[in-house]
Order: sequence, then structure tokens, then C-alpha cells
Amino acid sequence: MEHAEAYGPNLPTFADLKNHLRKEPLYFQVLEGYLRNTAKLIEELRAKLDNETIEVPRADLRICPSPPPSREQIEMFHQFMEIQRDLEREAENEDQIALHLLEQQQRALELQQQQEEEPVPALVDAQESSEEVEEMAEEWQVPHDEE
Repeated sequence: MEHAEAYGPNLPTFADLKNHLRKEPLYFQVLEGYLRNTAKLIEELRAKLDNETIEVPRADLRICPSPPPSREQIEMFHQFMEIQRDLEREAENEDQIALHLLEQQQRALELQQQQEEEPVPALVDAQESSEEVEEMAEEWQVPHDEE
């Protein structure tokens, strides 16, 4: 440490700053004003509490278990939970229906685009079809026995 202090500047510490402020004449004035304001606030709060006509019940700090719920409370809770589950199922079903409709629309759109992109094949190609028809006719011809 001594080696580091020899080379570095001699900077004031927090304790040095506090001691310096204590020597300042304003330090005690500011501290005294702060303490007077704090005491004044405390006295005002005490006066308000003393002037209150309604006594604020104090919390019982003893730990005691809460009473068990009544049957009505249990039934209401079960009904509430059942309604919540039904609402969740309905929302899930609506989401699935919407997803199914979107998928159907997507498929229909893809099919329509595919049909628009594919050229309609010609039923009969003039040059090739006549040759193919003649070949097929020759293959299907029944040879006549010439006896």
C-alpha cells in the first residue's frame, strides 16, 4: 500500500469529506433544520392520531389458522372453476375452428393458383395424335383368316 500511495495522488476519502463538512458553519445549520423539520412532522402526526374520533383497530399479531371454508364457499369455488374450464374450452374450440377455416382457405387458394399456373393440356395434338391413332388402330386390328 505504501508503494501505491507514494506514486499516486493523495485524494481525500469519504471520512476526510465528512470531517471537512463538520468544520463548515453551514453543516450544523442544515443538520439542525433537518432535525427540526423531522420533529415537526412527528408532532403533527401525533396530533392527528390523538384527534381522531374513530379508533383504528390494531392488527392481532398472534398467528392463528383461518377457519375452513363453508360448503357454500366450496360449491361456489367449484362452480367458478367449472365455468372457467368451459370458457377455456370454448376459446380453444373457437381457435381450432378459425385455424381449420384458415387452412381450408389456404388449400383452396393454393389449388386455385396451381390450376391457374398449369396449362390446360390439349385433348388432341394434331401431328402426334394422327400417328398415334394409326399405330393404335394397326395394333387393335383383328387379323382376318383368309382361307
